Formats: sequence, structure tokens, C-alpha cells
Amino acid sequence: MASILIVDDSPEVRVALTATLEDAGHDVAEASDGRDAVEQATLIQPDAIMLDINMPDMDGITALRGLRSDPLTRDVPVVMLTAVADMDHVQTAIAAGAQDYVLKPWDADTVIERLWNAIESRRFKAKAGGNRP
Repeated sequence: MASILIVDDSPEVRVALTATLEDAGHDVAEASDGRDAVEQATLIQPDAIMLDINMPDMDGITALRGLRSDPLTRDVPVVMLTAVADMDHVQTAIAAGAQDYVLKPWDADTVIERLWNAIESRRFKAKAGGNRP
């Protein structure tokens, strides 16, 4: 179906999300921090990224800004997946270029639906000439 990059410093979260997304038919790659996320996204060109905010080395907001500044990744939809629920973080993530925001603990159906909506939105824009497919 789609290629998804999961970015979270928790191995348990990555394992659980990978299982959820692979069960839904997606190909999954993993990164453990923001710096690794930017490198992986540039290399593999995923259809979407699930990105945590609080991570060591490089946090998710900084990684998101890096993704948006690179022509190879600027159009990849990013769905934030985080335990940070305050509106300041939500607004900062959206302003930095996040497509959506899902709170931990997550519901598998919600994660799949939000990712699919983000991917379909990108495809629609690409057909309309708004960005690359």
C-alpha cells in the first residue's frame, strides 16, 4: 500500500506501530531520533512519516523543520505521534508543517486512518499539480 517511516526513541513504540502498519499492508522503516529520521527520509523517500516530538539528539519539531527545508522531503506528509497534548505543541507542529497530530496512547484504526488521509491528500495535490507524487 504505502511506505511509512516511524520515528520514535522508544523501541516498544516502534515495534507496536510497525506491527500495526504491516498488518494493514504497509511497508515500514524505523528511525530512533530526529537526525536519523531526516537521513532515512532522504534515502528512502517514504509516502508518509509518523514522528514523535520528544526524542534525544534531535527532537521531532527540529526534524520536521529539516524535512520541510529539503526538496527531497518537503512534500512527504508527517503525522506527529506524541504524548505531548498541549495546544502550544500542536500549533508549533502544524506551523512547522505537520499534516496531523495523534496522541499516545493511540488507537490502531486512528493511526491508519490519519496516515491514509495524509497520503491521499498528498496524492490529490500531486494530481492537481501542487507537488510531486
